[in-house]
Amino acid sequence: MVRRTRIAALLLTSLLTTQVVAQDDYRSRYGHAEMNISCDTEAQSAFTRGLLQLHSFAWQQARASFEEAADNDPDCAIAYWGVAMSYYDSLHEHPPAEEVEAAIGALAMAKKAGTRPARETAYLNAAAELFRGYPDVERVERDRNYSRAMQAIADAYPDDDEARIFYALSLLALARRGEQQGLLMQAAVLLEPLFAELPEHPGVAHYLIHAYDDAGDREPGISAAQRYAGIAPLMTHAQHMPSHIFAGLGMWAESNASNANALEANPRYYHSLMYLVYGHLQLGQWQEARRLVAELEAFADSPQGDRQELRGLHLTSTWLLLETHDWAAAAKAPAYSDRPLEFADTLYVRGLGSAHIGELDAAAESVRSLTSLIDNLDTANNTDLVVRAQLIRIQVRQIEAVIALANGQDDEAVALMRSAAAIEDGRGINRAPPDSGTGLPAHEVFGELLLELDRYAEARQQFELALKRTPNRLHSLLGLARSTAKDGDAAAAQEHYRRLLELLAEADSGMDIVAEVTGYLAGRR
Repeated sequence: MVRRTRIAALLLTSLLTTQVVAQDDYRSRYGHAEMNISCDTEAQSAFTRGLLQLHSFAWQQARASFEEAADNDPDCAIAYWGVAMSYYDSLHEHPPAEEVEAAIGALAMAKKAGTRPARETAYLNAAAELFRGYPDVERVERDRNYSRAMQAIADAYPDDDEARIFYALSLLALARRGEQQGLLMQAAVLLEPLFAELPEHPGVAHYLIHAYDDAGDREPGISAAQRYAGIAPLMTHAQHMPSHIFAGLGMWAESNASNANALEANPRYYHSLMYLVYGHLQLGQWQEARRLVAELEAFADSPQGDRQELRGLHLTSTWLLLETHDWAAAAKAPAYSDRPLEFADTLYVRGLGSAHIGELDAAAESVRSLTSLIDNLDTANNTDLVVRAQLIRIQVRQIEAVIALANGQDDEAVALMRSAAAIEDGRGINRAPPDSGTGLPAHEVFGELLLELDRYAEARQQFELALKRTPNRLHSLLGLARSTAKDGDAAAAQEHYRRLLELLAEADSGMDIVAEVTGYLAGRR
């Protein structure tokens, strides 16, 4: 009897040690979160892993973990909540019909899983709101109902941190659906205390980054950005997300490092490659940007390439042309997609390139095509399309302004760019590059146009506004240095050229811009 007791004790000790190692392994890979559930030990372990993966938007991995939890304990109803949630990316595109059906099926399985605590039932009922009435009930209404349900859980169970975190995420989703922008800061207010209390929680850091990035107020998000990658070192999205803050603040070296780490974790994570190309372009590392795009082109056009990779090629190839001001090549920009909104990017690049090299008929044709596309966009109940329509209007005015300038219509060109800048400064147009997609910043283009008209003081003002919105952009900073020098403010020009020298510290050798910067600072103006 004593021997059996000792063996049982040893087995229990071994089991507990294994569980601790497994939990520590989760913590070292994915971060740390706790959600008390009424499932057996094996199911709890798999569920926790799925929860951590869910918070880093690793949807398929999370789904597999939640399904494992359900397999380990068929009565673990809350595991099916996780399966359903893994089909719903609240901040991005709506899942296709077959995935909605799969999520509803998972919630139906939960009903067959036996009795469960009231709190877990509340979670399941909340998740059901995301799909209830699909497709007849609009997404924004379903998201609104889900958010109310999560708020009720957070209020009813004040010690449930996960309820507060998922409620905060629901507010971010509503803000993206066009609800009041104040929801972003409301979410941040909910998350900031948790950021101090739960320093290893991946969702808290992740959602704070989204809150500040979407609000266009990125400085407060630096701490979350610096922490998130370390919380979940094996999560590709966790390695990439900090660059939303870094790129928005013009911290290009940090952004590049973040995305290089993400690509080490997943070489086919082309969202990170897009950010990496953009960062190299801003640092004057154009040869490396070209190499990355060529590498992407070779793969995206192969039989193994997928839709995401082709989209990455589409964007990065347009950035190469715009950011290097290669207008002749831009006028003949290749089209990698015939989807209307993606082909619109190509039309813009071709139109702007054509206008700059004097092919005004081709530029005007791009304007007509882009205008027609805007007129036919169905923006009802779709905030993303509303924003996209405004971005295309900015692009149209940029092309029209360059055409007007070529035709000697200087006042018309200035009026068009003033209109473009006003749209860019409007409500909801707060995306920072590269997530703003294809397109040069309106204030930067306006500044360059004013420089051509020798209106140096006004140009300087536009470049200052451009840098306030998108810090450390190469051409905005170069324009500011040139306009202050032309305006006779030598002290300010020296300061801005020194900033350029720092920005271009590891730029390609032989760049004309580098020669201009070093020449000015050496007194050769």
